[in-house]
Amino acid sequence: MMICLFSAVSSAFISCAKTQDKTFEVSLDVAGVENGKVGLTVFGNKDSVSFESEEYVLSDGKLLLKGTASEAAVVRLSFRDEKFYKMIGRGYIPVKSSSMWFIVYPGARVSVEGDLTGKDFIDVYPADGGGENDTFSKLLKTMMPPMNSAANETVAMASAELSDAEKDEMLKRQESFNKATQDAKMAFVKENTNSMAAIWLMDDMLMRKELVYTDIEPLLPNISEKYKDNNICISLFSRVAGAKSTVVGSMCPDIESDNTVDGSHFSLSSLRGKYVIIDFWGTWCGPCMSGVPHMKVFRDAHRDKLEILGVADDMSRIEKWKETLKSNGMDWPNILRGSGNEDLVTRFNVQGFPTKIVLDPQGKIIHRETGEREEFYRIVEDMIK
Repeated sequence: MMICLFSAVSSAFISCAKTQDKTFEVSLDVAGVENGKVGLTVFGNKDSVSFESEEYVLSDGKLLLKGTASEAAVVRLSFRDEKFYKMIGRGYIPVKSSSMWFIVYPGARVSVEGDLTGKDFIDVYPADGGGENDTFSKLLKTMMPPMNSAANETVAMASAELSDAEKDEMLKRQESFNKATQDAKMAFVKENTNSMAAIWLMDDMLMRKELVYTDIEPLLPNISEKYKDNNICISLFSRVAGAKSTVVGSMCPDIESDNTVDGSHFSLSSLRGKYVIIDFWGTWCGPCMSGVPHMKVFRDAHRDKLEILGVADDMSRIEKWKETLKSNGMDWPNILRGSGNEDLVTRFNVQGFPTKIVLDPQGKIIHRETGEREEFYRIVEDMIK
């Protein structure tokens, strides 16, 4: 089965209390890392965070990031130093411990100091004098070491000839490290629920299927009203609601959207009377695109009984989305995922791409799965016969 995880930029933001000073500064003084350009990734709406420069360079281990933020956001900083990356052949394992993490927000003054000499992961953490980053650091300090160790076991198993006994031993160690990582995460969200870091973490874990909504639903009432209008909190609550309301056997929530190719209004109810495949996809998703020809053939063969609704994760690639629809003959109804309270990816608790949800002619959800496989179409064909 082929599955794409989310594009690097998701809708993971948190607003903090409004202040007149929307500037932020993040100062780095880190030894033991190669100088050079750094990469910055903002997880959420890019427009809410603006850096003063399009390019930042670490020099003598020092760097000062400046910018403005209209709301708080989680930021990942990546060094161009391969010793922190978990390489297997020409590729690498994406793992959070390979990067530096911090939170920017209006008025933030964040510092990161330490020495990475001899380290194979980013074992330095942000501080902001009792603010959100100090809380975030509690999580990072307990989560990153076992996460890094688990990734090292994966690299070792892929890079060496091992006996069955050796592999079993390494798998046991990896399982222990993964459990320690998971335990650290769950302990943190229970003890620090009312923090930006915990809200971000719960949303991230739910998206990555590291927990189910019942694990965190009892914690949600502990979140302060000051976070409720923020995008990451909206995403979290929407995912929990979506996990409950879009299971197989439930009636599909209605979809109303103006995020169509030509700006016209779309309503899911207009497709009642036919089976519907809601296809959550993206132009950036290899498995999604590889499955398009098969989906098109299947739709054409059952046009009298079945329709497809494409929901694309391409809010920042609208022209690419339109070009892709045209060049691939994707002539069924297509809309963009939306944002905030109208984000369909979170409203349907989509945890990977592609995700396909099948509705019967009355609008009941009768099947859902993540990934691209031929067996899906055999399942649907049996349903519509």
